[in-house]
Amino acid sequence: EEWHEARVVKLIPPPSGRGAPLVLVRFVEWQKVQETSRAKVVPLAEIADDEDAAEAEGECELCRRSLALTFHHLVPVATHSRYLGKCLPHGVAEAASDRGPAPQPSREFLHSYGAMLCRFCHSTVHRFAP
Repeated sequence: EEWHEARVVKLIPPPSGRGAPLVLVRFVEWQKVQETSRAKVVPLAEIADDEDAAEAEGECELCRRSLALTFHHLVPVATHSRYLGKCLPHGVAEAASDRGPAPQPSREFLHSYGAMLCRFCHSTVHRFAP
């Protein structure tokens, strides 16, 4: 089953006063509002790194230590829908063009533009730039 990032808009009490509440969510990518059961809502903190963050061995791009690395998106995944088919965030196109041809604001680019970081550096980055 696929999952899609969403924000909780509100909890809806069960009509009979018994049972689990429903949750009204707004999907980040499409801005669609939908009612769903509480059981289908998983807090982001409980989700391990996404598929792109699969661990690999190598040198951390920040501290240069050699250990297990995870992928850090330089454009937060929650903001990707703002840029798809439009323009990239300020400074990203310029920085990315150093790596090759000028990037296009595509799903492929946004999911691949990032840095391989060790867990310590990755956690530190998220403490300062959630």
